Amino acid sequence: MNHLDLAREPVVPGRPVVDPACWTPDELAARDDWIFQLDGGEIADLAAMAGAIGERIGGDTNRLMEMEAGDFELGAFTETLEEVKRVIADGLGLALIRGLPVESWGRLRSAIVYWGIGRHIGWATPNNPGGEMFGHIADMGKEYENPLHRGYQTREEMDFHADQADILTLLSLRKAQSGGRTKVVSSLSVHNELLKRRPDLLEVLAKPFT
Repeated sequence: MNHLDLAREPVVPGRPVVDPACWTPDELAARDDWIFQLDGGEIADLAAMAGAIGERIGGDTNRLMEMEAGDFELGAFTETLEEVKRVIADGLGLALIRGLPVESWGRLRSAIVYWGIGRHIGWATPNNPGGEMFGHIADMGKEYENPLHRGYQTREEMDFHADQADILTLLSLRKAQSGGRTKVVSSLSVHNELLKRRPDLLEVLAKPFT
């Protein structure tokens, strides 16, 4: 049995983590149960929802912040999203949704669909000191060394990191002219690799922060 199919086991300090979210790049590439391709019905229902919400907010995306999950009727996509959430919480820990026609939808409709899906997943939190709820990953001339700037606002390459949220979502609006490649890694696999190679470092990392 592939260890990716094993049930989650309680974590014991000093022992390897056994969890569906513990995978290597080759193992992730070998399976596609974390990739969701939308069909015509799902896209049509999401477009209809975005159209209705767009009329309701009059094009003012700030009004999206006032809406609850129940305001966003996802239609045929509802069942798919439940599976997406299951894969994130109890499976590999990540999911890829393909097929949103963002080019034909435009920025407003895409933003409404993105926000609506997010509200069905959880509560949104800002990811920069400016409190922006929609953060754009683009070179905005910011400085990577400035603590008030975020790495995704610069042209610098970013190392692996974790954002301060339980779930991170990204919406690709267009392909970058160069770079822009997103990489993912299983932190649990990193833990297990550290346990094999440098258990002394893992012991330090496991200590409380003071």
